[in-house]
Amino acid sequence: MMLKEIKSSDLETIAKWRNNPDILLNLFSYLPISIDRQLQWFSDYLKDSTQLIFRIENSVLELIGTIGLLDIDYKNQKAELTIIIGNEKYHGKGYGFKYLTELLNFAFDEMNLHKIKASVFSDNIPAIELYKKCGFIYEGTFQKEIFKNGTFKNVETYSKFRDY
Repeated sequence: MMLKEIKSSDLETIAKWRNNPDILLNLFSYLPISIDRQLQWFSDYLKDSTQLIFRIENSVLELIGTIGLLDIDYKNQKAELTIIIGNEKYHGKGYGFKYLTELLNFAFDEMNLHKIKASVFSDNIPAIELYKKCGFIYEGTFQKEIFKNGTFKNVETYSKFRDY
């Protein structure tokens, strides 16, 4: 498996996922996204050296999700994880683990990063279990951090450090 950066032809599918109410529940964003806004994001992304977003593909190379690094800080050697398995029929099938493992290897071995941080709603148990399975450690909880669906939700932070 090789990480492949997202491309413009992926944007319609990604926007569809981000507008799926079941997917949107676990995202910190709260508004649906138009294809025009997704295209504008992509245009900005192509000029932004602090983000890298890759495709998650099934065995026939169909796009089923995205994974990447945000807020890449080269001086302090850290970044924030983002991951979405947008095609719900692939939830719980091991793709998150497979691609997260590959992304961590790339981040630590090729980008020379030291720390990858993941922020997640406290009730997103599948994501928390994935992070722990990949060696992330719990760092803390931000109480009532994000207003979502009429209530304030807690956000937990997990981090994975490069092994030396």
